[in-house]
Amino acid sequence: ATTADDEEDLSYVEIQHKRFRSVITKYKLDAGEKADEIASLLGNPEVLREMTSTSFAAQFGMSEEEATHFLEFVNVGVKFKEEQLTYATLPIDQLPSGGQ
Repeated sequence: ATTADDEEDLSYVEIQHKRFRSVITKYKLDAGEKADEIASLLGNPEVLREMTSTSFAAQFGMSEEEATHFLEFVNVGVKFKEEQLTYATLPIDQLPSGGQ
């Protein structure tokens, strides 16, 4: 389990990733039918956006807190992907770094 002391020196994304990996490992979400179900969810942004921690926890047999940790990191990844797709369509001088 991740303790508050362990998390003190980590960034928000690092904390989210650590919790995410912990849930994956504990519930073996990276193998077999569970992995297939997760892949299906990740491939369907509309369903993923409507997924609650309660429904995810029930579907995969975990606590709501663990489901929240999993979904929060997934949402970090989805947001990153959306931002990158947006940036990919901008002219270089309109990028957040100012093209420098």
